Amino acid sequence: VAAERYTNSNNFTLSLGVDILFLNDKAGFTNLTDHGEKKSSASGGMLVVEYGPKINFGENKDHFFEVRAGYSVSLGASRNIAYCNGCDSEDINIEGGAYGILGIGHNFGGFALGLQYQQYFTGDLDNSLRLKISSAF
Repeated sequence: VAAERYTNSNNFTLSLGVDILFLNDKAGFTNLTDHGEKKSSASGGMLVVEYGPKINFGENKDHFFEVRAGYSVSLGASRNIAYCNGCDSEDINIEGGAYGILGIGHNFGGFALGLQYQQYFTGDLDNSLRLKISSAF
């Protein structure tokens, strides 16, 4: 989820947002619950800032392509079993870092919906596929 700042004089946008991460967790654990054995999952969050061109195209200029550079800072991450009281839980130390983005999307008046591929260059994450909902500020 993000807010974007752009002007009509150029194609560059500044985006500030929050990412919710659903991690591919290779170090999960299981616990026996009232409903059988359950496997843990990992999730977390990031604050992000991004900058780059957003190029509109199409008959009404309501589609767009974007290339951005960004930086993220971790809000924390954990590994646990959802809705389970007394099950194990672990904090995960994840470093954000610098990344690049390639994306496509559509403007719906006051908000935009985009699909983006994100590749990290530094930090603990490798890459991600993002569904981005944004609004201009």
